[in-house]
Amino acid sequence: SDTTVVAGVRVQGPGGWGVAYFGFGLEGVTPARQDSLIVRSFRYFDQIVTGVEQTTSTVPETYLLEQNYPNPFNPTTRIEYGLPTQSNVTLAIYDILGRRVAMLQDGVQDAGFYAVTWKGTGASGVSVASGIYFYRIDATSIDGVRFTSMKKMMLIK
Repeated sequence: SDTTVVAGVRVQGPGGWGVAYFGFGLEGVTPARQDSLIVRSFRYFDQIVTGVEQTTSTVPETYLLEQNYPNPFNPTTRIEYGLPTQSNVTLAIYDILGRRVAMLQDGVQDAGFYAVTWKGTGASGVSVASGIYFYRIDATSIDGVRFTSMKKMMLIK
């Protein structure tokens, strides 16, 4: 439909079909992330996603850190981020007191979109307690551009 008025996704599956309407036009979502929004809509209806046609670049224009999904979560959550250029990246989870709980990414990555899943476990592999956690990305490009962002998430058991 006209993306300046309303956006929607129709899902056809073995159990029938469903429609998801968004309370905003897709112009409010960066073109590179529209595919992610559509895939999440399919997942909401518990359908198998066979593919999404992508007409935009697979490299973001700027650094980005998305809100984890689902949030609140139990037992796992997905964290997505984007790098416009090759960068040294650390992505870590912190508890409410600022102590690092887990390191999800630590090293050089090429430009592109990435997703990691956190299983709600600490560095030792033991499940962490219910509560509020923070995830933080620190990225430094080869030419010295730095990006840092932090977001909040909630684990409910």
